[in-house]
Amino acid sequence: AAVAAGSRLPVWQRPASVAGAYRRLQDLSGLRSARVDMNLVLLAVAGYLIGTISFTRLAARIIVPGEDISETDFSVPGTEETWTYRGVSATSLLERAGWKWGLAVIVLDALKAFVPTMSARLATGGFTAAVVVAIAVIAGHVWPVWWRFVGGRGQSSLLGALLAIDVLAVPVGALAGAVVGLVVFTSVYFARNIGPALLIPWFGVAAGVGPQLWFAVAVNVIYWTVTRGDVREELRARRARGIPQLGYRGRLALAWHDFFNED
Repeated sequence: AAVAAGSRLPVWQRPASVAGAYRRLQDLSGLRSARVDMNLVLLAVAGYLIGTISFTRLAARIIVPGEDISETDFSVPGTEETWTYRGVSATSLLERAGWKWGLAVIVLDALKAFVPTMSARLATGGFTAAVVVAIAVIAGHVWPVWWRFVGGRGQSSLLGALLAIDVLAVPVGALAGAVVGLVVFTSVYFARNIGPALLIPWFGVAAGVGPQLWFAVAVNVIYWTVTRGDVREELRARRARGIPQLGYRGRLALAWHDFFNED
């Protein structure tokens, strides 16, 4: 009688039908496959907090106590203009205390990304967790909550992450970036900084669509967002030097000279 009574209920009131419809709705919407893995969330939070450790600021307290290192000026060759770097990174110490301190901070910033990223990769046997940690560390380095979200550019942390994810991407990105920056953009700035953009095609070919490719995309979103002020400074400096008025060969010769002769 109970079964017969249940069978007379409207379809939306039948427990089995409702449960089945809900499961089908989940499958169609992707909710079941896209459930948030709390372990990944915790790894992301831990990675971000690690990334916020500012070795530059810690070193600056010893080397240049009390000095504001949030802005660093560079002379634009052949002009009275300055190129202003706004951020706190190894570059800040490199200009104030020399290459030894700058190199020390680069190594520490690379290690703070390498150690947790490699740990996540070894612990899980895959790249998903490692990529989540790496992106979070870089984001923490670039936008540290303790320092009003003023950090570096993330290049040293990216280096450490790449050493854990794909060692070969480091020399390939550096060499290809130098070629593209000099030949295509005729710019020392881009020769030294366009490497992250080339990670997208590299991982697209080497690994296909997967965690490594999404890592490259996320890194570029972070990197080019935080460096947009640097790009404006570079374009302003090029105008001050009259570079846009030169022909391609003149721009290339100047870029080649600057690349190998700048301090």
